[in-house]
This record gives sequence, C-alpha cells and structure tokens, in this order.
Amino acid sequence: MLDNKDFNLGYNWKQDGDVLYLDHLWLDPDHRGQGHGSFVIETLVRLAYYEGAEVVEVSIGGGEATEGWLRDNGFAIIKRRQYDDEWVDEVEGAYGVDAVRRVQKT
Repeated sequence: MLDNKDFNLGYNWKQDGDVLYLDHLWLDPDHRGQGHGSFVIETLVRLAYYEGAEVVEVSIGGGEATEGWLRDNGFAIIKRRQYDDEWVDEVEGAYGVDAVRRVQKT
C-alpha cells in the first residue's frame, strides 16, 4: 500500500484549465514496476477529463526509463531536456522528458 512517503507529485492547471501540467512525479524504488506509477498517472488523466481539460502535459526527470514508461502510458514524447549542471546530482536519469497525452472525450 502506498502512503505519502512512497510517492511525491506536483501538478497544476495551465491555460485556464485546458491543460493539466505534471511537473514532478517520484515513486520509491521499492514500488516501481508494480503498476503504482501507472495508476497515479491514469488517475491524473481521469481528473483532467472530469475537469474538462484537453491535454495532460508532463515534464519530469528520469531519462530513458521515464521515456519508456510515459510511452507505455499513452504519452507522446515531445522533448528530451538536458539537466542544468546544478541539478544533476538531485535527479534520476541522464535527461528530463517532456510529453503530452490528449484526454479522450466520449
């Protein structure tokens, strides 16, 4: 069971609520590979849907592993970001990833 020590996320609304913007997601390594991160991101996509957003935009670190995980969860990678030198020791992966996913309207 996840609790507040096992994951951390940060998100906000952009462009008058049309975009749910996720700028931080961290999951304890002991809980990775079990579907917990996918559950969190899918919950945010559903929140975006119910709030009327059109897009979920993600900008998080993690390099290659995060890029693959985002693709597996329906996101299109739009940019790889090199880290600023001052942050390199504080983030995982070799680069950051920006990605988007359209919110499905029924």
